[in-house]
Amino acid sequence: MKKIIRLTESQLIKVIKKIIKEDEDWGEIDKGEERLKELIEEARDILESELNYDIEEINEMSERDIVDVLFDEGYHDIASEMEELLNKEGF
Repeated sequence: MKKIIRLTESQLIKVIKKIIKEDEDWGEIDKGEERLKELIEEARDILESELNYDIEEINEMSERDIVDVLFDEGYHDIASEMEELLNKEGF
């Protein structure tokens, strides 16, 4: 059964602003995930072409494993950015 509710104009404005803010937050998350995917691809290329890891070894690694290897091998910039995004995105 449907219910009819009454909202004042100010209540309606608050609801709309909250929805818009949530939508903007989702957009930021999507950008973070997109950047993280780009970094993972770049990291996989580094592991394969510069550090001579076998593709099968790379495929078995988690994102955190990749970050650890990059730190160990001196690729601090990409490792730091990946780690930050992994933490921010909740991975």
